[in-house]
Amino acid sequence: MFFYEPQYREYELGTELDFSDIRYNIVNYFEYGISEPERGFSWICEKEAMLSFTFTDDVQIIQGHFNLADVFCGKQNVIIFANDVPVFSEIVTGCSTLSFVFSKPKNGKVILKFLFPDASSPFELGKSEDKRVLSLCIKNLVFTKLEPKIIPNNSVISFLKKEQNFKDYIICGLSEVQDNGTWTDKKILSFAIKFKEEELLLFNAKLVALFNEKQNVQIFANGISVFKNNVTNLNDINCVFLPSSSKEVLFNVILNDANSPKNLGLSDDERLLGLMLENISFKKVNFKEYEIGTTLFAKKNNPSLVPYIIKGFSFQEKDFTWTDGKILLFCAKLKNYKIGTKLSCRIFLKGVFNGSQEVSISVFDNQVFLGNVDNSITEIDFNIDKLNGNEVVLEFSIPNAFSPNSLDSNDNDKRELSLKIEKMIIDFSS
Repeated sequence: MFFYEPQYREYELGTELDFSDIRYNIVNYFEYGISEPERGFSWICEKEAMLSFTFTDDVQIIQGHFNLADVFCGKQNVIIFANDVPVFSEIVTGCSTLSFVFSKPKNGKVILKFLFPDASSPFELGKSEDKRVLSLCIKNLVFTKLEPKIIPNNSVISFLKKEQNFKDYIICGLSEVQDNGTWTDKKILSFAIKFKEEELLLFNAKLVALFNEKQNVQIFANGISVFKNNVTNLNDINCVFLPSSSKEVLFNVILNDANSPKNLGLSDDERLLGLMLENISFKKVNFKEYEIGTTLFAKKNNPSLVPYIIKGFSFQEKDFTWTDGKILLFCAKLKNYKIGTKLSCRIFLKGVFNGSQEVSISVFDNQVFLGNVDNSITEIDFNIDKLNGNEVVLEFSIPNAFSPNSLDSNDNDKRELSLKIEKMIIDFSS
């Protein structure tokens, strides 16, 4: 395979990139996948295509707009990634505008990768001698700034018919509102918000229903993965994120398992259903101060760890606390921490539900631990190489947590159990 450095040529928002034989300035940004220009357009001529840009404007969220001249065979499955984040996944039909939205990284460099799994050649179909693998016929492309609406403090985005306000923030991916909520109807739900402050926030999505009983959900906030899990019940979806300095955040909710009732033979409904939402809310995370080297306990007569757990703890028992759910979040403000100092973390266990659990631990989306933890393991150890400030967020992902009730219907315990945590300590690395 041939590897090379993308061009990353500078682009100014609002500049029209022409695909025709008259100007054909789009060629400066294509890495591969475009055919020779024709009169008024160019064809994408591979199953993959890639463009690269350096966006120089002071902007956080960018919209791309393709003006299409034709779609080969009248219909094409189109998937678009911006720096490996899925931003578009739809069946495109007819001559129209194809629009998508993405977040600009700090360095301004963006790679747009396009997949066309249904692309084929006129030669394959017996239409002509043309062996190009065709998908979209494009006239031009332009990028513009998206300015999200400010959300008031402590407000809620409602998807209920009587209280709906989601149209102020949602870009794409929702069906018609119903009395008790609104279904997502695409593989990607995108929405953008401007917050009043640059502060760590807890995202909370309240669910009404799951289509087909399970959905694989991944959430990106300005291109950073903040949640990834298989959602199998109607527990709220929670994650922590930090708005950019512009206070603008683009959320991309990826629903790979979204499907239509028609595809499953359930009805004539062709919508790609995933989640039915009641509301999405945002809450400021208040970091409790932590003295480095202090042991925090999770037992009934000394629950000093509990105030640092934002999500994922059950009630305290005599010598431990069960994790409850597939995600546990620990947040703390480290007293007397100097930026760049290496830390170590030790988590002491009293047991593991059902004998073994897969555990992944991340610090602000940087994975620091991954492994199978069984009853022979009494301690999870990992290092935190550096932090950009004195606040730390540990996210525990435990995808195989499940309830005693799912093993025995006579057991009324429906908590999603995994780890019995006794205590925890963060210290300076030796």
